[in-house]
Amino acid sequence: MYTNSQVAVKVAGRHGNMHKSCLGVKQGCPLSPTRMGMFEYLQSVESNSRPQLSSSQRVSALMYADDIVLMSTTAEGLQRLINATAQYCRGKGMTISPAKTAVVAFRSTSHKPAWEHTWTCDGAPLQQCDAWKYLGLVFTATRGVAGGMLEMQRQQNAAAGLLRRRFKRLDCHYSVDVMMHLYLTTIAPTASYGCEVRGLRRMVAECRTGRYNLEASYVQTMRELCGVRRFVPAAVLLQELGELPLAVEWKRQTLRFWSALTALPEASIFKQAAMDDLAAAQQSNKQLGSWTVGMCEAAWHGADSR
Repeated sequence: MYTNSQVAVKVAGRHGNMHKSCLGVKQGCPLSPTRMGMFEYLQSVESNSRPQLSSSQRVSALMYADDIVLMSTTAEGLQRLINATAQYCRGKGMTISPAKTAVVAFRSTSHKPAWEHTWTCDGAPLQQCDAWKYLGLVFTATRGVAGGMLEMQRQQNAAAGLLRRRFKRLDCHYSVDVMMHLYLTTIAPTASYGCEVRGLRRMVAECRTGRYNLEASYVQTMRELCGVRRFVPAAVLLQELGELPLAVEWKRQTLRFWSALTALPEASIFKQAAMDDLAAAQQSNKQLGSWTVGMCEAAWHGADSR
């Protein structure tokens, strides 16, 4: 199905040149029902080790496009899920690439050792790592999604550097208006990607520092594009540009996400997971790493109405 697959970009009715597609899955691909069958198949696997919601529903896997996450509270349970996934794929003529598969054993602190266990897929050992990227967000073994702030800053800086190089290649007159428009529409969203699940999360000091550095880098790039000095206050610069601070934009996006989340049916596992997180935080006196606590605190203080 994907042998010699080619793609082209279409803008305003005009097609660009054709290029070979080496990554991704086609939108509306007929493999989607096959993958849904995999989800149903995994639900039949022994479930006592799968994470359980307060509704008693157990969740074994998360799937999005061609990415799959298997979840278990025990090493043995995770191996059973891996075996079941591999068996299902073999029955459908598909294979799993061990080189693109990894295990992240989450733990509450970096002082706790990683699990002394080796997971395998079709006999091939799987790497165990302390960080892995899923859907563009880095998850770490001890900090979860909050541990990926440094990677977000790196991606934003790399994107801003690429923008400058591409603009320079155009060999045209430098325009602050054009550069700011390009930055705000193509690069700035990189800093806000996934902010709904990480932007307002209560974090330990090292992760808060990463979030602060990300915001500072965002403003500093604006200063450079506008040709102003480093000591110009961020509030003054943003006011002149008519832009919001990143923290405010994160708050707005997160509250919109929360509104959509609470509007879901009661049977939704996404809504159940959020409610469970809130209940757990209330029972443990607002635990530090809770996403729901950070979101609720933002709601209580009110969002920017702009």
